[in-house]
Amino acid sequence: MDLDRIAIALRPRSPWEAMDLGFALARRSFRTLWLLWLVTALPVPVALLFLPGWFMPWGLLLTWWLKPLYEPFLLYWLSRSLFGETLPVSVVLRRWRRIAGTWLLPGLTWRRFHPDRSFLMPVFLLEGLTGAAGKKRIQVLGKGQGGAMWLTGLCFAVEMVLALSGFVLVQVFIPNELRWGAAADFLQRTGSIQVLAAAVLAMSLVGPLYVAAGFMLYISRRVDLEGWDIELGFRRMARRLAERRRRNLERIAALVLLACLCGPWCSPLRAAPLPEPEQARVLVQEILADKTFGHRETRYTWQRIAKEPGNDTAMGWLGTLLSMLGRATRSVYQALGALLRLWIGPLAVFCKMALLLAAGALLAWGLARYQGLRRRLPMGRGRGKKGAGPKVLFGMAVTPESLPGDIAAACRRLLDQDRPRQALALLYRASLSRLVHGHGLDIPASATEAECVRLVQRHRGRDQSDCFRLLTRVWLQTAYGHERPSRRELEQLIAAWSAGFAGEGA
Repeated sequence: MDLDRIAIALRPRSPWEAMDLGFALARRSFRTLWLLWLVTALPVPVALLFLPGWFMPWGLLLTWWLKPLYEPFLLYWLSRSLFGETLPVSVVLRRWRRIAGTWLLPGLTWRRFHPDRSFLMPVFLLEGLTGAAGKKRIQVLGKGQGGAMWLTGLCFAVEMVLALSGFVLVQVFIPNELRWGAAADFLQRTGSIQVLAAAVLAMSLVGPLYVAAGFMLYISRRVDLEGWDIELGFRRMARRLAERRRRNLERIAALVLLACLCGPWCSPLRAAPLPEPEQARVLVQEILADKTFGHRETRYTWQRIAKEPGNDTAMGWLGTLLSMLGRATRSVYQALGALLRLWIGPLAVFCKMALLLAAGALLAWGLARYQGLRRRLPMGRGRGKKGAGPKVLFGMAVTPESLPGDIAAACRRLLDQDRPRQALALLYRASLSRLVHGHGLDIPASATEAECVRLVQRHRGRDQSDCFRLLTRVWLQTAYGHERPSRRELEQLIAAWSAGFAGEGA
């Protein structure tokens, strides 16, 4: 596994981002993946056509049950393609025993109904872990991730919808005149075949997407745990340093060669004569005389001297008297302190509790008044320090410096260039920048688009909240639903944005 050849940008991703990346990889290589799926999955339903009609429902169940037999070939090809190795379909089919050997038994038995099947399959197929080692590895990788379960449920629901839609579509195009007589008997006999064909087609459309999304969930989890992005960054740094070191060595070699070639034509350097011993001694003394190497300093301090014997006898009675007075004073102070603690202690505790209760009540009253004021002034809520806030939201720069001066004019230029997605992205980034850096709206870096809409509805006016909610809905349909917005819709959004946001500077 060579991380330098990986075909995706390594960075931490949420489970939904990882699944979306898997869908994009499957769409890019859908022809090869679909061919692999059809080569491995079509023999079973084709063989069922030669069996009696009563066996067709069981054949449909068998085709669905054998899906873990078709999926390993897609995963194997994707794992090689991700690191720059594009294998032909024939090579993948020749390696069928090595590919599906460890996964075949658990995939068709006790792990057949596991909701994380697409996420667990790489552990068995790519890492080759089984038994206790595989179980421990699954516990480490699966801790804190729940995207695989949602992926299985959504893909199963899409398969059911596609299969039913295909069957109903065929039934709709059958004329009513053919629903009676011999034609009706023929349609009744071929109904199970139609259901089987619709189910196989639905599984063939969803299967590559399911495998690719599960594989990207596995890759994203390994990136989080093993720090692939950090390792790749260190490798690039090491290559840059090695290249710089090589260039420096080349320069040094060139300078040495130049010095060797120009040496005979240069005048020889003359060494300075050594001083005489007496001169050297004088120089050393001058250097040591400097303050850097030390100096002498005289300091005067007070020092207690011993008492004279005569003074001890003369002052003994005075010292004893002063000591007795000091002990008596301390005793009086201690008695007064005990009396004060006895009588004043409970009173002090009572006063302290009263002051704390009064301070708490005052604080609660102030908070209630402040909240009431904020509710009465909706345009003033959510303001903070302008300029503070995250610089990047949803992978997009939202600083005022990263935006053009005239947002509306820039969006219309992009529309004239037939780039509606870029125009919509610029309008969305400008809205986030105005909210965060212009109005001080506290949007966390981990917030979702829906949470941003709720924050704007809670803290901004109705015009801005309605404009931002409509803009977010169109952006989600374009960014995640891959729907191309119409020019008329974008013109209306630009006009609404100009009315709600453009008049306020960031």
